[in-house]
Amino acid sequence: MSKPDLQEHLIALKSQFDRHTAEAADEHLDAVRAELEHKLALPEPPDSATLVALLRDWEARLAVNHPVVAALLTDTIIKLESLGI
Repeated sequence: MSKPDLQEHLIALKSQFDRHTAEAADEHLDAVRAELEHKLALPEPPDSATLVALLRDWEARLAVNHPVVAALLTDTIIKLESLGI
């Protein structure tokens, strides 16, 4: 996947994440949000394997307390994998 495409997917994930977590005050969500924002600010997006591993980690950390956010991460992983990542 090209750098612009990957950046676009990360921005879309952040947008969805922000929309679903705006009302939740939780340190796990805050940590994931901060990490996502950090990744978006990097001049080079993470490579595909790193990105998928990061998404899976976030998914596992949020699955119990934030199933909607975990579902968004699962959907993102599936989409990235279907693109060959």
